[in-house]
Amino acid sequence: MTRYEDSGYDCQHPLATFVHAIHFTIFRLMFATVPHDLAARIIRAMKRLLLALGALFLVATGCDLPDRVGRLEKQTKELRADVDKNRAELDRRTLAADLDSQAKCSKDAKEWFKENWGSSDKDTILLDYSNHYNRRLNKCFLSLEWHYWIDKNSKSWRNHMDLWDVYENSKYGSVSEDHMNFPKTETKEKVFRCELLDKTCKTVQEWNGLAYSYLND
Repeated sequence: MTRYEDSGYDCQHPLATFVHAIHFTIFRLMFATVPHDLAARIIRAMKRLLLALGALFLVATGCDLPDRVGRLEKQTKELRADVDKNRAELDRRTLAADLDSQAKCSKDAKEWFKENWGSSDKDTILLDYSNHYNRRLNKCFLSLEWHYWIDKNSKSWRNHMDLWDVYENSKYGSVSEDHMNFPKTETKEKVFRCELLDKTCKTVQEWNGLAYSYLND
């Protein structure tokens, strides 16, 4: 009879167990000495046979259970290691691509700004920009900020900001806010243009909120 031993557990081969049960039952029936008890013995023998078949199923499914669990654990560790390795490689390539795109956006935004806003007049107080490569939209955005005098005598000035798509050379929106100074009165601030694509706003803070996703994603 073929046997397997695993960690001290004696596990019979399923086929051998089945044959053994059949032989045992036939032997008991052939050598029974009391004929009138034949029916009772057959019933008892069939019960034992059914119990043997049930045990056979349990043994057949459980004999190599420790080995199968060990193999599954090993395969799971190997798969997890492969996933981690592939994820790290993907992150590395994504980061490298992002850095290249950001560098290209910075270079192109600088050239765009120089070509379109490179010179300023005598009324300019501040003219500056920042750029950002938006990975989600795959676009290079430029945020322009321009402060200039409305009235030097009263120190009144305007803050104007634009959001541009550098590669499409298209303006997404703008906001203008006047800072008016009147003699012997308080300074008044007034927003008279505030929009970004199909959305409108009332303050510079609201406009910054609309532009945030384009300049940070």
